[in-house]
Amino acid sequence: LSIGAPMTLEEKLPGERQVRHLQGSVVDWVPDMQLLVALRPAGGVKTLWFIEIDKLSDDGAILASGVIMEGWGARFVSRHARHARRAGFEAMNEAVKARAEEMWRASGRAPT
Repeated sequence: LSIGAPMTLEEKLPGERQVRHLQGSVVDWVPDMQLLVALRPAGGVKTLWFIEIDKLSDDGAILASGVIMEGWGARFVSRHARHARRAGFEAMNEAVKARAEEMWRASGRAPT
């Protein structure tokens, strides 16, 4: 990764069949800690997608991910789309958590 590098994200919200391919570029990144991707503005909405990992100890971390929308068109994003996107990020976070715990158990240690 490098700042300014193009990136394509795939978004499939819960309850939807179609996968959307979102084009953007890396705004900032810190290895093993943070990734910020700005998506191309569409419909008056600027979108920043993020994932952050805060290491608490050798045995624990906090994962945060989400999307920040701003611009004149952001207020017109439907309530359904906002709820679906939130549910999608929650599902993604739970899947990451499950995978991390699986890898942790495979290493011979129990998750904390």
